[in-house]
Amino acid sequence: MNLHLRTHGYRLFAIGSIFMMMLVAETLCAQITNIGNNTNKGLLDNQKVISKDTAGFAEKAEDQSVQIFYQNNQGQRFQYDTSILDIHRYQLLDTWSVDLGNLGSAYQSLKAMAALPVQFTLLPHQQQAYRFTHANLNFYNATKPVSEVAYTAGSRQEQLIELFHTQNIKPNWNFSTRYRKINSLGYYQAQKNNIDNFSFVTHYQSANQRYNIQAALLYNKLQQDENLGVASDTFFNNDRFDNLYLIPVRVNVANGVTRSPILNYRRDVELHIKQEYAIGKQEEQIIRDTVKTMVFKPIITFSNKVYYTAERYCLQHNRPDTAFQNNYFFQAFPMNDTLRVAYENQLLGTTFLAEGNIYLRQRVFSLLAGVGFEYQRIGGDARQQDAVNNYVFTALHNRKSIDTKWLLDANLNLYYTGMARGNLRLNGTLSRTILRHGVQVGFKLGQYIQQPFFVAQSLQFGGAEAFFNFRPQVNTQFGGFIRHDGLGLDLEASVLLFNQLIYAQGFQPDYFQYNKTIQITQFDVGKTFAFGKWTYINRVLLQIAPENTPINIPLLASFHRLAFHDDIFKGKMEVSTGLDIAYNSPYYFDNYQPVFQNFTPLSTIRQVNFPRLQPFFNFRIKRFRASVSLDQVQHNFTPQNLNYNRYGAQNMLIRFGLRWVFVN
Repeated sequence: MNLHLRTHGYRLFAIGSIFMMMLVAETLCAQITNIGNNTNKGLLDNQKVISKDTAGFAEKAEDQSVQIFYQNNQGQRFQYDTSILDIHRYQLLDTWSVDLGNLGSAYQSLKAMAALPVQFTLLPHQQQAYRFTHANLNFYNATKPVSEVAYTAGSRQEQLIELFHTQNIKPNWNFSTRYRKINSLGYYQAQKNNIDNFSFVTHYQSANQRYNIQAALLYNKLQQDENLGVASDTFFNNDRFDNLYLIPVRVNVANGVTRSPILNYRRDVELHIKQEYAIGKQEEQIIRDTVKTMVFKPIITFSNKVYYTAERYCLQHNRPDTAFQNNYFFQAFPMNDTLRVAYENQLLGTTFLAEGNIYLRQRVFSLLAGVGFEYQRIGGDARQQDAVNNYVFTALHNRKSIDTKWLLDANLNLYYTGMARGNLRLNGTLSRTILRHGVQVGFKLGQYIQQPFFVAQSLQFGGAEAFFNFRPQVNTQFGGFIRHDGLGLDLEASVLLFNQLIYAQGFQPDYFQYNKTIQITQFDVGKTFAFGKWTYINRVLLQIAPENTPINIPLLASFHRLAFHDDIFKGKMEVSTGLDIAYNSPYYFDNYQPVFQNFTPLSTIRQVNFPRLQPFFNFRIKRFRASVSLDQVQHNFTPQNLNYNRYGAQNMLIRFGLRWVFVN
C-alpha cells in the first residue's frame, strides 16, 4: 500500500485532541494511585475490607456500611472493580486479540495458546469473549443493593450497554443479574453485529456455614453479518474511498441496504445448580487484636452439580450465488432457495465430589476428587449422534492458606467414555514468594488432549454428510514466571508444543491434520515505570515459531500506555489520561472463513501495519465514571491497517463511555 493522507481537517482534529488531552493532564496535581496492574482487583481474605479504590464506589467517608466483593469459581475473593484505568477500552477482547474490524466480530489472538477445551465441542472457535460463560461467573456479597449502568457509544453506530444489579436478600443470600447489548453497524458495508447476553446468579449459605447452594442461568445470542471482505485492498490507496463505507465488498448488497444477505447466528443457554455440605468444626478467631468471632473450618465437603447447555449454530444465505458456492462452500447447492447450514449441541450432566481440608498451622491444603456423567447429543440436518461421556477429576491447592509463601494449584480432568473419550486437561502451578524481596517465582505445566471438534469430522448440508477421520490434538505447555510487585515486573517464559493440529485451508471448511510437532518459545514481559504522577506501562510478547506451519503469529507484539493519574478539585475528581499504543511486527496473516467462523493460514500476504494509537481521558466523580477517547488515530496519516486478508481495520473514531453506580 502507498502512503496517503486523510483530509486536513481530520488530521488537525486528531493532533489537536491529543495535545489538549496531554495539556489538561499536565496542569493537574495530586498523588498517583496504584495503576501498575491492569486492574485494581485484589485478593481479599475473609475480612470485608474497603480499599482506596472501592472507597470511590462505597463512599467510604460518608457511608462505611457499603461493602461489595465477589467470589469466582475457584473460590478466590476479589474487590468489585471501580477503577478508571481501562474504562475507555471495551475490555471484551484481551490485549492480543484482533477482530475483523468491527465491534463484536469474529476474532483470534496474536498470542499462541496451547490450552484446549476438555469437553467435546461443536465448532473450532467458541467466541468466548462475547459470551457469558460458567467459567467466568462471579458470586457477589453486598451490604446494600447495588446497581451499575454502563454505556459506550462510538462512530458508525457502535454501541455497548450493560446493566448490572446485585443485592443480598439476607446476609447469607445474594443474587445478581446482568444484561449486555452490543450493536455496531461497522465502517464497511454489510458487517453489522448484534449480540445479547444475560445472566442470573444466586448464592445461599446457611447460618452455620455448612450448606451452600449456587445457581446460574446464562443466555447468549450472537449475530454477525458477513460481507466476505473488501473487493480489493487497492481501494485503501484511493483518496476517493476515504469513506470506507464506499469500498465495494464481496457480497452483493443492494443500494441503500445496510444488512448482508449472509448471516452467522449462534445461540446458547446454560443452567448450573451446585450444592455443597461441609463437615467441620467451629473455632474462635481474633480479628484486629481485640474482636473475637467464631469461624467454621470445614474438614470435608460433599458436593453435587447439575448442568445443562444447549448450543445452536446457523449460517444462512438469503441470496446464494455461484461465487459463494465456488469460493466459500463445500458442495453444490440450489440457487433458487435460501442456503442454510445448522448444527446443534445439547449436554446434560452431573458431578459428585468430595473435598477435604488439611490444616497445618497457617497452611490449608485442599484435595478434591469426583466423577462426572454427561449425556450429549450433537449433529446437523443430516445426522445426529449421542453418547454418555463419563469422566473423573481431581484438584489439589492451598489457596485458602493464610501463609501463602508456597502456592500449589493443580487440577486434572479425564474423560474415559463417550465422544469425549481420551480428552484430558492437566494444569499445575507451583510458586514461592520471597517476602524479603517481594518476589514470586513459579513453574507452570499444562497437558491437553482433545478429540476433533464435530464439524471437522462431519460436514452436513441438505440431508447429506461428508465424514472425515482425524486423530486427537495433543498440546503441551511448560515454563516459569517471575513477578516483582515493587519493580512492577512480570516475566513469563513458556514452551508450547502442538501435535496433530487440526486446521483448515483457503476459504472453504476443508480440514487437515498437521503431522509434525510445532514448537513455539514464548516470552511475555510486563514492566511498569512510575514517575511521580506519570506511569508508563509496557507489555511485550516475543514468540519464536517455525515458518511454513499452520500457525501464523508475529515475532513481536507489544502494548504500551503512557498515563497521567491525579485527583483534582480538592480530591473531588479523579482523572486518568494518556495514550495507548499497540504494535505487532509483520507476519503472514490469515484468511477468514464465514462458514463456522474459522481462521486459516495464509503464506502469500505479509501483514505490515502501523502502530495503533488511542489517546484517552477518563475521570470519576463519586460513583460516576466517564471516558472519551479517539481510536485508530494513526489512520489520519498512515495507510489503512489490515486485520486479516480482505478485512480492514476501522477508520479513526471517537468513543464516549460512562458508568454509573447506584447504591439503594
